[in-house]
Amino acid sequence: MFTRCKKFQKVKRALLMQSVFLMVIFSTQVAMGAAGLKLADFERANIDWRQAAGESIDVMVTKYYDTEVLESQLGTFEALTGIKVVYHSLPETESRRKTLISLSAKSGAYDVVMPDIMGLPKFVKAGFIEPLQPYLSDPELIDKKWYDREGILLASREAGEVGEAAYAFPFTCEASQLMYRKDLFGNAGIAKAPDTFEELWDIARKLHNPPTVNGIALRGTRGEGLNIYVWSSFFRGFGANFFLNFPRNMTPTVASPEGIAATEFYAKILQDYGPLGAASWSWEEIIPALQRGNVAMSIDAVDIGPLLEDPEKSQTAGEWAFSVIPGGKGGRYPGIFAWLLGIDKASKKKTAAWLFVQFATSPPAVYQRTLKTGAASRESIRNDPEWQGDLLRIGKGTWLASVTESLRIGDANYRPRFEYWPEMGDTLGIEVEAAIAGQKDAEEAMEKAQGKIGTLMNRKGLLAW
Repeated sequence: MFTRCKKFQKVKRALLMQSVFLMVIFSTQVAMGAAGLKLADFERANIDWRQAAGESIDVMVTKYYDTEVLESQLGTFEALTGIKVVYHSLPETESRRKTLISLSAKSGAYDVVMPDIMGLPKFVKAGFIEPLQPYLSDPELIDKKWYDREGILLASREAGEVGEAAYAFPFTCEASQLMYRKDLFGNAGIAKAPDTFEELWDIARKLHNPPTVNGIALRGTRGEGLNIYVWSSFFRGFGANFFLNFPRNMTPTVASPEGIAATEFYAKILQDYGPLGAASWSWEEIIPALQRGNVAMSIDAVDIGPLLEDPEKSQTAGEWAFSVIPGGKGGRYPGIFAWLLGIDKASKKKTAAWLFVQFATSPPAVYQRTLKTGAASRESIRNDPEWQGDLLRIGKGTWLASVTESLRIGDANYRPRFEYWPEMGDTLGIEVEAAIAGQKDAEEAMEKAQGKIGTLMNRKGLLAW
């Protein structure tokens, strides 16, 4: 337990450092987020923005670069609506803790909250989050044509849904992508990025030249948001499923032949062509290794791309290209993660809260806010040449193109989104890490995980065990 706590604290410290780093990278975005945001863009909506004028709402968000830009847009919202915003922007651990305390107490301390894609189902199950369908159906509260919810990329839109009902709107949505050294590819006579897992293996083998360059690096460290975030893309791509028929039949199936094969591949490619100690690696080790030129390929979150192509921080800037991740017989499953905005069911100012959520996720607000981050979840914005602007320099356009395509084909439910996923994902993370470390073979690891997940489902009354 002590070792795991130390590892957890290490990851948290690294997350804080990375957040500071990204703040510096995108320091100009705050000004850009407010500049160009015009009241007229919102007044085109056929609703009364001032129907809750004079009220004050409390908004709780996790502090990162996009919520910093949102803060710069609050003045526009207040001028438009006459609603005062008390903005609580806190580091992730603290914002999660305070949000959970407020929701559990049903105090309504925060009118607007920011759950993530995997945490939303738990809040919905507990009755903490206001369903949005009544608001979406009321012409006095939304101009459907102006807001254009259907224009939100499917994976992003589904991130805010539970059981096909909307409970939150996507604030930012990211995917995973393949990042690779195009110079090393060229030197080895490799013409294109891998389309299949078999091609990924062959390229990792060809480029593996230790101790100078490792063929590939992937997340090894245990955790539902660490190794399982990336491993799940392989698991689904190999044709495996987490349950027999989620959510109707919660019999776990992670130890299927496909699940074992995916885990064996993931562990073996890291053992043979990954860095030493790969089982303990997460993005905090992967990013600097990529920047130093010690790794030829990785599959990880898209927001790593700008860090690799920053010449002030990366020795390999200018040498990177990006692609949609490879797939297998099960298809391609880019990892999907999203931060969402929803309304606390205990809020006494729901109309004002709704107007804020609608404003913050609307086309004009998203357009201006994401000019420097590339985190837009709307296809019309992503295809706008003016918006693309400086983002096209990253990987000579391959980064932006693969991000857009990954979000287009991505499935928000590539991991099962239900209230017990965090515990289930952590259980899987332990066993996948053990397989990577060579402590267990893939079959033993998956059998162990399946047994633990079955016990969990039975304990929660989801399985006749």
